[in-house]
Amino acid sequence: STPLYSSAASDVYKRQWQVFARQYEFELSDELLAKLMACFQEISPRDMKMLLRLVLRVARNRGVEPDIDVFRQCAMFRAIKITDLALS
Repeated sequence: STPLYSSAASDVYKRQWQVFARQYEFELSDELLAKLMACFQEISPRDMKMLLRLVLRVARNRGVEPDIDVFRQCAMFRAIKITDLALS
């Protein structure tokens, strides 16, 4: 079987993050996308969408940019597995 983080799977993941970001009119930078790809290698599309929606709401309420730290905090709150804790 193909490892989850193969380039084909990686492209699909990348596109899913971008599609959901566009749906929520969120400007997803390449840098943040790379961090999301490293942090959430096993996330399902449903969790991806839910996490993004939660992050945007939390960031707006706090008056901050939705950065990787907000994604991590929201993921922990929702018990979504984080695969790369060393990344910052």
